[in-house]
Amino acid sequence: RAHTGKFLEHTTYVIEQLHSLAVDIARIFQPSVEEELWKRYYKGDQGVFLRHITKTLSRQKFEAIQKKYQTDEKFRSYVMRYLKEYSALIKHARATDRAEVLTTTFSTSDMGKLYMLLSKSMEAGVADQATG
Repeated sequence: RAHTGKFLEHTTYVIEQLHSLAVDIARIFQPSVEEELWKRYYKGDQGVFLRHITKTLSRQKFEAIQKKYQTDEKFRSYVMRYLKEYSALIKHARATDRAEVLTTTFSTSDMGKLYMLLSKSMEAGVADQATG
C-alpha cells in the first residue's frame, strides 16, 4: 500500500484539476454565474463553484444537465474529463494505507457530490435515450 502522505502530494494536482473543471462546467451550464462567486474564487476559494453547483441543484437543473450533456460537445468533454479525473483519484486513494478514510472523505466532499450528480444524470440520460 502507498503511504498516505505521498498520495496526498501527488493528488494535489488532480484536485486542482477537478476544481478547474467545475469552474468550466459551471461557466458553460450557467453562463451568468454570480460575480460574487468569481470574487471568492479569485480570493482563493477554489471550491466555491463546486459548492454552488451542488447546493443549487434542483430536478429542473438535473434534467437541464442531461440535455446540455447530450447537445453540447464542449460541456460533454468537461463532464467526461471530470468523471475520469475523479475516478482516478478514488482509485489511487484505495491503494493507500488509509484507503477507507480517504475514499469516504472524497466521496462526501463537494467533489464527490458533483461526481455523483454528473454520473447519475449521464446514466439517466442514457436510460432515457434507450427507452425513448
